[in-house]
Amino acid sequence: ATSITVGIMDLAATMEVIARRVAEGYSIVKIKGGANIESDIARVHEIRRRYPDIEIRFDANCGYSAAEALHFAHATADVGITIYEQPVQRAELVALGEVSLVTAMSVMADESVMSARDCFRLGQKAGAGEQTLADMVNIKLMKVGGIDDALQVNAVARAAGLESMVGCMDECELSIAASLAFALSRRNVTAIDLDGHIDVLGDVSAGRCLKLVRGVLWPGERRGFGLDGW
Repeated sequence: ATSITVGIMDLAATMEVIARRVAEGYSIVKIKGGANIESDIARVHEIRRRYPDIEIRFDANCGYSAAEALHFAHATADVGITIYEQPVQRAELVALGEVSLVTAMSVMADESVMSARDCFRLGQKAGAGEQTLADMVNIKLMKVGGIDDALQVNAVARAAGLESMVGCMDECELSIAASLAFALSRRNVTAIDLDGHIDVLGDVSAGRCLKLVRGVLWPGERRGFGLDGW
């Protein structure tokens, strides 16, 4: 099952988009934030109030200071957010680790992990315990450089005990199919966020490479991520 992304918008617009996506069958929403922390807190609380059964993930997009990141974690502790993505700036790994230590949410690095070397740094311990600087890493084929580089990043993540999510940019269905195949082949990939193809216009690969059925992605039956037989 993939999450569906909801951009930064006011509460009314957020709820309108979520209502439409839930009606389409999505059970996981990823809320974008980071521009206004109090608005972000209010949005996720209202989403949980109206939709008690859906999974909520939150992506702050490097938008918070360390103090704000901690404030959001404490203020939303009762919401049940599963993944807290990149709350602080890319280089602020110590702050990322501090957030990981105090919240039950899985703190995930995105912009902080662009390479296997970055992933190695994130695998270091936060404080004196066993907690790493992040709980998860977001691997995007288009971000790290393709399948081969993604395999290297994921291998480091697995060795460090980090879970992986496979994410995406705005991409065509063909590249999303490659990301899905990668995700399905790695045992420590526990989540996907592969919705970047849904609203792409003029995608010549649309409908050829995978199936999306009520929020669940299925790989296509053709070889070459769907290219075979074109």
